[in-house]
Amino acid sequence: MIDRTGIVKVMDFGIARTVRDKTGGGAAPGQARPDMTNTIIGTPFYMAPEAEFGVLCIESDIYALGVMTYQMLTGALPFPDAAPADMNGRREYPQPSALAAGLPAGADALIGAALEPDYRARIHTAREFWTKLAAL
Repeated sequence: MIDRTGIVKVMDFGIARTVRDKTGGGAAPGQARPDMTNTIIGTPFYMAPEAEFGVLCIESDIYALGVMTYQMLTGALPFPDAAPADMNGRREYPQPSALAAGLPAGADALIGAALEPDYRARIHTAREFWTKLAAL
């Protein structure tokens, strides 16, 4: 969204709360341990599969970033039916390069790493995502 003065405002992350980076409980250094909620919260098209079960972590935001990047590159959502635990968990989506000719080599792998169904195997930080994107 753009306000009256031309300042860009980021809106609707689906979840508005602070999640501290918890590095105990078996999480690898720099990796957050997931938080649990009692409710499903999020915008279905952008929700990570684990969010449907109340699991929230930094990697859940990376998943949403992957969906947005996919949409910006292709003009389509990877999971138009918004079925997080079903389709999203099986990685059944057209590769970005199949929908948008001329994407740089590695675009499909970047999106795949961000949309990884298992949050423990997904890209772990926005910085890691940015580094991979910049390398393309």
